[in-house]
Amino acid sequence: AYAAAFGRHAERLATKSPAYFHTYAFNTLRQVGANFELLGSHLEWLGQHGETCLAEAVQAAGSIAEGAKVMQFKLARAMARQRFDGLTEAIAPMAQAYEMVMNVLDARMAGVASKAA
Repeated sequence: AYAAAFGRHAERLATKSPAYFHTYAFNTLRQVGANFELLGSHLEWLGQHGETCLAEAVQAAGSIAEGAKVMQFKLARAMARQRFDGLTEAIAPMAQAYEMVMNVLDARMAGVASKAA
């Protein structure tokens, strides 16, 4: 859903002040990156304390965190050049990683729920 709106966001950002860009970047890309970095760290910690089958989710969360950093820099460069082509496509790997994280966690939580029942 974000990829579908991102192109419009980028073009709208081009008409705003640099301060607006920084507010946007902080409240979207930086927060996504920080949250998935935290999630990856927590899942890694859980893995160190006996949880199994989380390695793919840890790696995917890290990919999202890194992708968010890259997107922030790409968006800043696009703003400077006033050329926004290719930005939306760069979100696809993050979306795939998100699906991986959610699939792993869904499967893990389904396993926990079935054991509890």
